[in-house]
Amino acid sequence: TFVVIESNLAILQRVSIVSIAVRYIILGTGLSLLIYPSIAPFQSS
Repeated sequence: TFVVIESNLAILQRVSIVSIAVRYIILGTGLSLLIYPSIAPFQSS
């Protein structure tokens, strides 16, 4: 039973790391979408 609990904890840790990474990716893409339109006119000219 202890092995099952340890494996479940490892899975939970992996899932939490993945969820945090997904949050940062979503935040990064959101910020880039907000910032890029203001930078794009300068790059195009």
